[in-house]
Amino acid sequence: MKAHALVVLVGETAALASTWPEDDVLSPSTLGAVAGDRAEGWEILCRILESRMAHGLPTVVDGAELDRRARQRLTAVAARHRRTAVLAHTGPADPAAFRAEGFGRVVHAHELRRLEPFLRRLSRAREDALGLDGRADELRLPRRLFGAKILPLWRWTGARGRDGARLAEVRLGRQRIGLAVREHVVRDGDVAVDVEVPCPVDPECRGRSWAPVFSVDCLHRTLTEEQDGADAVCTLHGALSTGRRAGEPVGA
Repeated sequence: MKAHALVVLVGETAALASTWPEDDVLSPSTLGAVAGDRAEGWEILCRILESRMAHGLPTVVDGAELDRRARQRLTAVAARHRRTAVLAHTGPADPAAFRAEGFGRVVHAHELRRLEPFLRRLSRAREDALGLDGRADELRLPRRLFGAKILPLWRWTGARGRDGARLAEVRLGRQRIGLAVREHVVRDGDVAVDVEVPCPVDPECRGRSWAPVFSVDCLHRTLTEEQDGADAVCTLHGALSTGRRAGEPVGA
């Protein structure tokens, strides 16, 4: 199948459509919901398809709810830009009837062999998230720990703590959460992240206190002061427990 082809899915399309990158899939029902009107959503889909075919971009249309006339409009767009139109079905179908609608190929879904490219895309996404692709990316760590939506709020401060940890912050308006990142904690590649919290011993302490953070849930609890302080360590007072001493956690 050519990379710039139009693929229209009919039948049980949900699982099949999910094997393509989301940006390549057009859904009449989804666009209808976005536009607030089914007919307007359909017109938006056709305009998007026109542009994608003109630029030679692979495009998949979830055609489970489309009738013959609608499918013919799609194939006409593909033909106008000299792109192959493929119909993929998941159940019984009349190839001759679909070819009469303008499809150059009519195939059963199992012939598309979508599993391999689907798994390859997931594998590459995982390698990117874990930093296994060898590319330098200053935001890979916050993306992996806290999710992509935190990235616009994340900033490396350029400073380092007394044990060499890199200091960062998550800021939105006047609200701020301080963080410290220690690399190669146990072995090369290991990373530990601490979040700045109130001193577990003295609320008026002028030192800096840190607690381990593992996810965005920890950040939320820190901001709402729901952390119990059991794991917090102050650079001056140490911790409530005897497991860690003052000076062990990261901090400036």
